[in-house]
Amino acid sequence: MFESAGEPAFSNIIWGQKGNYLEVPTDCPQRDERLGWTGDTEFFVPTAEYNYDVQSFFRRHLVTLCEDSQHADGSYAVVAPDLGAGSGGTAG
Repeated sequence: MFESAGEPAFSNIIWGQKGNYLEVPTDCPQRDERLGWTGDTEFFVPTAEYNYDVQSFFRRHLVTLCEDSQHADGSYAVVAPDLGAGSGGTAG
């Protein structure tokens, strides 16, 4: 992990990562954005990898995300995680 003495921005990034990467990667654990949406995660992964070894964390998360988002008919939810609304696309 990169160490920088007296760098408040870097410290905020580290604490933000620690707060958002507990069980699933989340956007804002203090608000109603705790569902593990993948857009912010995709953007932040290079930084997360720079700070920590997150390979196994993301491997487990992505496998679970795929398994949980696939419907019985083989289609996938339009958004993941699927909130049970039944919105599925076609399985490729």
